[in-house]
Amino acid sequence: MMTTFIIADNQELTRVGLQSLVSEDDAQVLYAPDKAELIALLMQYEESVVIVDYTLFDFTDVDNLLIVAERFKNSHWLLISDDLTGEFLKRVFYASKPMGVVFKDQSLHIIREAIQYTVSGNRYISQRAVGLLLSQQPEEPAT
Repeated sequence: MMTTFIIADNQELTRVGLQSLVSEDDAQVLYAPDKAELIALLMQYEESVVIVDYTLFDFTDVDNLLIVAERFKNSHWLLISDDLTGEFLKRVFYASKPMGVVFKDQSLHIIREAIQYTVSGNRYISQRAVGLLLSQQPEEPAT
């Protein structure tokens, strides 16, 4: 079965690198330069794997990202970024749509593993992302 990847990242070097990681005989790789094109591609390829750099893409906020992801229930999402905050990760982890998280500066082995998890319909959360999430202090003291 052919896997369709939609790469939503505005850094050309990252797009080329991700394409080389996901290119297989049974893979189709598409690019989305902005949210409108991403939605158009998702309407056409509902069961695709979306690899997106939230920080470099034109989502207005985390809610905007989560709404788009939730709208396309058959898609699988992997966030790949240089820098994500603990608060952002908390919102993503507790959203109804499971999204994986990996950082661009992690090893190719980890990035490949994250992509494989995502293709199989599972959520990959890098240890670094878990560490950021756990370092979040509660907003209000527990009583």
